[in-house]
Order: sequence, then structure tokens, then C-alpha cells
Amino acid sequence: MLRPGDDVIVLPSGVTTKIARIEQGGVPIDAAYATMSVTLHLADDVDVARGDMLARPASQPTSGPRAPRRWCAGCRSARWRGAVATRSSTPTRWTRAVISELAYRFDINTGAHDATAEKLGKNDLGRIRVKTTTPVVYDAYAQNRLTGSFVLVDEATNETVAAGMLLPPAAGG
Repeated sequence: MLRPGDDVIVLPSGVTTKIARIEQGGVPIDAAYATMSVTLHLADDVDVARGDMLARPASQPTSGPRAPRRWCAGCRSARWRGAVATRSSTPTRWTRAVISELAYRFDINTGAHDATAEKLGKNDLGRIRVKTTTPVVYDAYAQNRLTGSFVLVDEATNETVAAGMLLPPAAGG
């Protein structure tokens, strides 16, 4: 829940401010809850770009250029270690990325990890690492499905390469 006077931080910039007032449909309201569509008026003149995230300073999501990723389902064979675009945290935040590692392919029949795999094919599951050109703000998928998921898109063809879930920072190394 957010109320006027609450402290918030704008991510990924890290600028902090307070909520001056909250409106819904142009009408002032006392509080906003998850899933509500509202307008937040901030106390300071802060640059909040499309796709930025507001959070409470004490409960910020993780932010960084390297996000541990796992259970990446390949929609088609990907060019591992190739350039891709990724969408994480919000449907409007895109960044360029490079798949830097395929740790293993997961065999759903045996539960085995194939560390010798060089790519994920269509419908394969595996654990990958992606390095992004701009910081990615995210939560672990188990905590928040919206901010904990991602898609990878081949920049050359604009085809979806994969979709997946993000791990907590400690789990990803």
C-alpha cells in the first residue's frame, strides 16, 4: 500500500522522493494498493521514464547488469553468446543483452543437468547468464512473477528466442 508522504525510490536511477498525492481517474485518493491504476504525484521534480520502477527504499528489488537466470525455455535454437534484446521488470523496459553462459541444459525426463550442452533447442530448459547494457531491476520469480520474468528476442529477426524466470541474487552467483 502507498500513501501520500511515503518515501519511494525511482529505479534504476536510485533517486529518492516522497509521494505528494495519489489520484485515480483524476480524483484524489488516500491510498493505492497493488493492481490499482493510479497517478502518483511526487514531492520533487524527478525524472521517471517509461519502464522505471518505484519501490519503497527498504524493500527494493535487485538491480544490476548481470541477472542470474534459469529455466529458460527455448522457443527456437538460440545463438548462444550472441546479441539479443531482453525485456525484464516491466513490459516497457527493453535493453540490449548478450547471453554470456549456458550453464546447463535440464533434462525434464531424468532431472539431470547436461553441462556439456552448447545451446538450447526449441522447448529445452536450462540455466543461462545474461549480461545487459543497462541495469535490470528485478525480483526473484518466486517473489513476483511480473518483475521476475523475462523474454529474449533476436535483434536480427525480431523473433522470440526464449522466456524464463529470474533467480534471487545469491542463487545465481
